[in-house]
Amino acid sequence: MNKKESFKIWLAYFCVCFFWGTTYFGIKYALIYTTPDVLFCSRQITAGIILFFISYIINKDKLPQIHEMKKIVITSLLLVVGANLIMGLSLMYIPSGLAALVGSFMPFYILAINYLAGVKTNTSYITWIGLSLGLAGLLLIFYDSFALITEGTYALGLFFIFLSNLSWAAGTVYAKAHKVEASLLMGTSLQLILGGLAALPIVLILGSHETTRYTFELGMIFIYMVIFGSIIGYVSFVYVVQKMPPAIMSLYAYINPIVAIILGSLFLQESFTWYTLAAIVLVLGGVFIVNYDNMRHEAKP
Repeated sequence: MNKKESFKIWLAYFCVCFFWGTTYFGIKYALIYTTPDVLFCSRQITAGIILFFISYIINKDKLPQIHEMKKIVITSLLLVVGANLIMGLSLMYIPSGLAALVGSFMPFYILAINYLAGVKTNTSYITWIGLSLGLAGLLLIFYDSFALITEGTYALGLFFIFLSNLSWAAGTVYAKAHKVEASLLMGTSLQLILGGLAALPIVLILGSHETTRYTFELGMIFIYMVIFGSIIGYVSFVYVVQKMPPAIMSLYAYINPIVAIILGSLFLQESFTWYTLAAIVLVLGGVFIVNYDNMRHEAKP
């Protein structure tokens, strides 16, 4: 791997780590004015159309073959619908920072799914130590909010976010094992469009669009979510999935909570305690250890 390609991979990884951390806050803030299904449907379809225009009209990319559409549809259902829509539902009941922290389970989901699927991964005991530190940070957050977990709506929010993470992990493993020949932009655009269209009947049946308050604030957060969450964030994610080992790539789920917690505490008055700070230290420690182990293996001839 040359330096230029390595830079592109780590730049894309940064976009996933940072911008997706901000989307937890963005979705939570947008729910003041609209519902998860309306936000999801409009955001994904808009971003998908923009990417399709860039791919098909400007770049002259070819449309995928019929046999590839099955892979694109399955990936869309797992990564776009199953993960993002359900995550939006969870944010109706739990803080954005907690939702992002629960997402720290992602590396465990991905490693477990890879193991069950018989996918060989270079996971040493040092990597497991790093992942365990991240889990310890997550458990510390649960301890801090244990009293709330017994509440019905709070527990429902946790159920939704775990289900969302499971769908995302399954989609991540599937996308890595079933690559399509279509260009990155073409494949991503179709995933977003199909995901948004899949949620459209829900919006129409529930009539959620009729209860939405169309304000300037909602418009600004919608534009941000389309550009940085769906276009830059999702394109970067699809690229990183193809280029990074699963255990390393999945560590973005440890960085996202840091961003989400900071934004939630600053702008949404979400709780930030010493337990939260200790959890952040554990999570970042886990990230450092796993990355160190990965670089150590790459340095070996």
